[in-house]
Amino acid sequence: MPDDSPTFRRTRQREAIYAALGQAERPLSFEELLERSRQHYPRLGERTVFRNVREMLDEHSLVRVYLPGQPARYELPTFNHCPHFICRKCNNVFVLPEETQDILPEYAAKIPPAFIPEGEEVIIYGYCLECPKD
Repeated sequence: MPDDSPTFRRTRQREAIYAALGQAERPLSFEELLERSRQHYPRLGERTVFRNVREMLDEHSLVRVYLPGQPARYELPTFNHCPHFICRKCNNVFVLPEETQDILPEYAAKIPPAFIPEGEEVIIYGYCLECPKD
């Protein structure tokens, strides 16, 4: 959790959310985030997590990850450009450790003027260790 910044509120509820994300080491759906946060603060309510997630997104202390065919997921912000891995069996999403090259600057001149790019995402599909291919 960002510390010593007046922009970030420190509450037990937020500490639980940060702990859940930090321990997960992968982007979490809202349901996963709620369940894991409750392990740190059992009385945590769904509305409280929803409100905190919204505020944390606004203050950029949390990142929403949109992946094709997946619910929105949340992760802590990093300065790395790492690809995501989606398991075709369990649908879990993982962040791969190796950083990939930012290709947007290379393609900026090739993007039609009608489009306004906001970012890019490298996605790798396959099977995680817990879900061997049948």
